[in-house]
Amino acid sequence: MSETDIQQRLQAGNRQYLDSTILTEGNLFPDIYRTFLEYLEWLKRDLAEAEELRLARLDSQLRHAAAQVPAYRGLDPQAGLARWPLTGKADLRDRLADYCDDAIDISRCRASFSSGTAGIPLRAIHDFDHIVHNHALALRRNHVAGLPLRRRILIPMRDGALPWIEYASPAYGNSIVAQFGSVGEDGRFTDAITRAASFGPDVIFGHPSGCLLFAESLRACALTVRPRLVLTMGEKLSRAVRDELESQFCSPVVEGYGMNEVGTIAVQCARRRFHVEQERVLVEIIDDAGQPVPPGQPGEIVVTDLINRAMPLIRYRTGDVATLTDGRCDCGYPGELLADIEGRDHGMLILDGGRIAVPVIALTRVARLQRLRRFQFIRRAPAQIEVLISVLDGASAAVVTRQLTADLRTFLQDAAAVEVRLAGDADFLPSMSGKDTDYVSLV
Repeated sequence: MSETDIQQRLQAGNRQYLDSTILTEGNLFPDIYRTFLEYLEWLKRDLAEAEELRLARLDSQLRHAAAQVPAYRGLDPQAGLARWPLTGKADLRDRLADYCDDAIDISRCRASFSSGTAGIPLRAIHDFDHIVHNHALALRRNHVAGLPLRRRILIPMRDGALPWIEYASPAYGNSIVAQFGSVGEDGRFTDAITRAASFGPDVIFGHPSGCLLFAESLRACALTVRPRLVLTMGEKLSRAVRDELESQFCSPVVEGYGMNEVGTIAVQCARRRFHVEQERVLVEIIDDAGQPVPPGQPGEIVVTDLINRAMPLIRYRTGDVATLTDGRCDCGYPGELLADIEGRDHGMLILDGGRIAVPVIALTRVARLQRLRRFQFIRRAPAQIEVLISVLDGASAAVVTRQLTADLRTFLQDAAAVEVRLAGDADFLPSMSGKDTDYVSLV
């Protein structure tokens, strides 16, 4: 099959899914807008009243799950959330039906699919209320940021080889959305970059790696784009990449955190603090034993969905690490705050016969101090680590390589052989999800 045939099939499948999505969003937009106005009123409530409303939603969701969802049937809604079992990604993969409402109305649901960053393919079922509330809070967030209801949104480097697609999205206030892929013929890719520049987006949205590749491609074509905002999700945004994006686009960069199964969980404000969307999700932080930790202590992020009745995920383990604080942000936006979101917890490296235990997350922190556009740790043997790196424009590859090698060897106390080498994009090992992955173990 030729590349053209593959592109046509991909485009046809994407177009069919997109048409279905737009139709659903169009039918739901009156509800989305009404809920958006209600959420604007939430901003006027005091913290105690807002918390009371959230707890009422939690109580209702627990009662529903205990009565209607096989995985939770018979549990006591009054026992307290911490007494309910934790749910993992493997549970959804192996027992999807057990986590769905017995009386699920498929005509009022949409399924979404993910290959899974952790290597576990997942399917999530979202009812229309989930879609309404997720989009309504996005509208409120953009309203608070001063963005117009109808705006131009660009999603660069999306869906591989797909060419330029442009459409109106009812759920985003009838905003005009354009997206295009990152691979294919050079001429077609250059045409897409040129078209993206003339599109004049108010918002650029995508993975940090995709936004960075778009910025580099613009520079290579001597083109500029000046959005009002760059919003990244799906991958950890390093300080060096943030600085590069802000320099290239001359606009603020905001990082969001979420997942396919529950939607958006937290998004940064102008002060770069992550505000939990606590109107529709409840976040806990747990330790290695699965017990909740107090505010300010790091642990795994666990999420409870307060809205979705079709597949109500209760105490869902994200596998990501962060801390939760209850202090009020000086931006005036209410709600709990997530801090130090580290991304996937890859566990520990046990070295030197068990004498040294190093969290993989700690290694990625060391790498993020350098001016890297991309990096990947590959554990090729128990005590052998290769680090693939790609440096940002203007950074000295030799200096970065030398400094990172020295820092890692010091951090690991020479308990493992470390080789840092420059690599092209094709050299990095891909994840099943298509996102950049910082760590791969071949042991």
